[in-house]
Amino acid sequence: MIKKILSTFLLVLVFTATPIYATNDREHSIAEFQINIHIYPDGSAQVEERITNRFIGEFNGVFRDINRRGIGDIDNFLAWEYLHETGEYIPFIEARRAREGDSGVFTSQRSGNVSSFQIFSPSRDEIRTFVYSYTLTQVATRFSDVGQFNHYVMGSEWHVSIENYEVRITFEGAALANPGELSAAVYIGGSRTWEFVSATNDIAFHSYGTELRPGETLRINAHFPEHWLYEARQLNRSIDTPPFPWAIVIILGVLALILIPIIVILIMARPHRVDFSEKYYDKLPADNGPALMAYLVRDRQLNIKDVIATLLHLARDGIVIISTDQHDEHIFTRDFGFMRSLRPHENFLMEWLFDGIGDGTCFELSTIQLIGENEESAMLFYEKFTRWSEIVKKEGEQLEYFESYFRRSPYGELEYRKWRAFKRYLKNLTEVERVDIDTHEFWNNFLPYALSLGSTKKLIKKLPDIPMPGDTNSLDASNALWFSAVGAQFLGLCNNAFNQTHHRGYSYIAGSDSSYSSSSYSSGSSGGGGGGAF
Repeated sequence: MIKKILSTFLLVLVFTATPIYATNDREHSIAEFQINIHIYPDGSAQVEERITNRFIGEFNGVFRDINRRGIGDIDNFLAWEYLHETGEYIPFIEARRAREGDSGVFTSQRSGNVSSFQIFSPSRDEIRTFVYSYTLTQVATRFSDVGQFNHYVMGSEWHVSIENYEVRITFEGAALANPGELSAAVYIGGSRTWEFVSATNDIAFHSYGTELRPGETLRINAHFPEHWLYEARQLNRSIDTPPFPWAIVIILGVLALILIPIIVILIMARPHRVDFSEKYYDKLPADNGPALMAYLVRDRQLNIKDVIATLLHLARDGIVIISTDQHDEHIFTRDFGFMRSLRPHENFLMEWLFDGIGDGTCFELSTIQLIGENEESAMLFYEKFTRWSEIVKKEGEQLEYFESYFRRSPYGELEYRKWRAFKRYLKNLTEVERVDIDTHEFWNNFLPYALSLGSTKKLIKKLPDIPMPGDTNSLDASNALWFSAVGAQFLGLCNNAFNQTHHRGYSYIAGSDSSYSSSSYSSGSSGGGGGGAF
């Protein structure tokens, strides 16, 4: 446990006695505040407060807040009204112990470090005195060579002026062996105002005629022989010996534990220097497929858009035919006559979508949407995507893009920068020059990669500018002209279908009831609070 420095033993008693307001035309002040504190050998204190209130206007009562921070607890709170005319004390009954019909009650509640007591007693244009009695535990501290009582009699939370105040502190069962064994300093508003050296076992002071303004604090710091607290637990240091700065040591240690790994990671993650400084790159750095490109550019992270981009890439190579029927249904058809061999992740994708979801030859986009409406099917869809991602990552490892978890290899760094420059090129087509920007081959090659890079919107906007041939009836997604006609709508439907089914599958597996969002997921939080007079 961190050894607390002496100032953390300051005992704060925040006293507020703001009335319960009944009307707007009112004024309240404290005419006199008397407090007697009896400190016992076990470090506890019995406190009695006598507060004389001046009411102008109508009030329903007063409340009393006591801050327990820095002490053990507060016990045995009692309240009375003192009648000056007869000298009688009229007790208030705690509401939970009162019987029906009882008058003169008070309520109590705890919130954080504060215990609040509300005294219900209507007043109008009069002066009334309320008396409170309670016990504070562990309020005095025993060190190896001295005892200390250091607390705020009045805290900064007072919102009314206190015209006169009187404080008396008595150490019960204590006897001075030598003069000067009991000394104290009084601080008002943080300034050292008075000093006392007592020849008895008590300290008393008053300030009649000197007002304590709202927000001003009154703190007493008393030193006395440590054996006066013979029943209190002794702390293992002297008040006169500067404490070892354990708190600083531990804080520095924690910072070191946090910062050293971060520094090491930053050093390990520092990219290699490569001979590439181009802002734009106007050709594909490699043509291994959008999924492997995403594996490099996103530091091994894949998403469902990479599945759609891979389908477009296969359509570009004639392996998959994407077309639209007379009912505007988008259909994916496998061409068994394609020439090139499939990469492992492409082969798995074909088996997953065409054999697992379709009939072996084709599947419809609407089928992907329907899968998300069935829990078992959606979960299987998500598991297939996870398996596909693992296959992509294994292929990526063979390309040796990364030399460690935090750092790309020199080859990987070069390819990464080329792809970043290629992405800038796609996003700034109006700022760069390209002779064949309107050719069909340009769009067929770039669209699949643009989808994984998040640069599709700019390309789609320029598609209508591509010259259209006379006959477009036989076009499909292997041709950029198909995208010029229906591609933007197709990509929107495709993203919604795949994203929604993927998310629902994850939600079912995770046991989540969260609703689908096509953009991002977020969590919010709220907090805070306040208080005041009532």
